[in-house]
Amino acid sequence: TQLTGSRAGIYTWNPGGITGNPVMVSPVVTTTYTVTGAVAGGCSATSVVTVTVNPALTVTATATPPTICLGASSVLTGGGAITYSWMPGAMTGSPTVTPGVTTTYTVTGSSGAGCSATSVTTVTVVTLNPVIVNTGGVLSVSGGPYTTYQWYLNGTPIGGAINPTYTVVQNGTYSVEVTLNGCTKRSASLVLNGVGIDD
Repeated sequence: TQLTGSRAGIYTWNPGGITGNPVMVSPVVTTTYTVTGAVAGGCSATSVVTVTVNPALTVTATATPPTICLGASSVLTGGGAITYSWMPGAMTGSPTVTPGVTTTYTVTGSSGAGCSATSVTTVTVVTLNPVIVNTGGVLSVSGGPYTTYQWYLNGTPIGGAINPTYTVVQNGTYSVEVTLNGCTKRSASLVLNGVGIDD
């Protein structure tokens, strides 16, 4: 902060023995400064001013939940301050967000005394895009690996078909449902004809 004296010609500030006017100080605790002002002829006088130092803020940011499926929402919460402003989005308070991609949010927390600090939190968006690949009658899934697999024939789960690949044995419409980080997605259908017929 800037300290400024008046009504004198030469100024000395204490603590610090700083001369000049105005002067810049950066106290780490609340400090009372005494200025001695002098004029030609030897006359002098003193005055005091107190710089109040408020405790530094430690702002926290959390996302609940921190990992969401595409289309789901998360609640952003700040801590350690009185008011909160979030970016991107110019949001305040504890907003609910539904990002389409993994996004890092920055919160600026402010105190009633004018102090502020920032923190960040990331909302991870799980996007599943399983696509069936047919290699000579052996079906696999691109975009993995995934946590679980369930293959379907004509809309009905195939018993025991829970591996990343499946060897077809009959004609029909195939799809696969996968999970990852608690998210589930069914692939588009793949219609197969001529299964078991060799050229």
